[in-house]
Amino acid sequence: MTPTEALEAIGRALQNSNQFTGGSYINHLGDWEHGDAGLKQPVVVIQPVGRIRSDAHDSDLVGYTTDANGDRTGRIFQADWEMEVQLDIYVAGGNPNLDEKQLGHDLETALLPFDSKRQLSKFPDGDGGVVDAITHFRVGEGRPEPDTGGEMTARRWRQDLMVHFHDQATTTDDQITTVATANSDEMETGDSDDELVWNY
Repeated sequence: MTPTEALEAIGRALQNSNQFTGGSYINHLGDWEHGDAGLKQPVVVIQPVGRIRSDAHDSDLVGYTTDANGDRTGRIFQADWEMEVQLDIYVAGGNPNLDEKQLGHDLETALLPFDSKRQLSKFPDGDGGVVDAITHFRVGEGRPEPDTGGEMTARRWRQDLMVHFHDQATTTDDQITTVATANSDEMETGDSDDELVWNY
């Protein structure tokens, strides 16, 4: 799983939720005066604010790939990651129909089932299954933070999240199909102590 895929899993959970009703979802800083001006409100922005390895060492060997006969054909390495996520809900300052505080409450309600300290539900993968690569998820502090930095004054709810996930890589190992052995004329025999001695 990549960091982008982890962010998409969080957004997918919100889109599938009955507790939270979002508008447009993006994974980049909004450009409200240009390309993102026409997004549907409330706009949900999901971004990483930091990404570090939870293991200071290189990827760990966690298993092997095998063929139909059970023979090993490759190795599986896994890297574990921690990522701090900042989720912002934006509402235009002049929109009286949307309350960022209520939206923030609805957001937390929608995400708490996935919190590792709560129900520990799995994130949906979009194909009817679940995401197993996310191993830990925490819903942190949420608070209203007005955004007055652009030409358009916006009301904003900011939610802190923490997600742990792993990424796997597989290598292919060359299988041993031929073993070279010495020919009989390349061997010497001896009968010391009734043992056969080969010098090759």
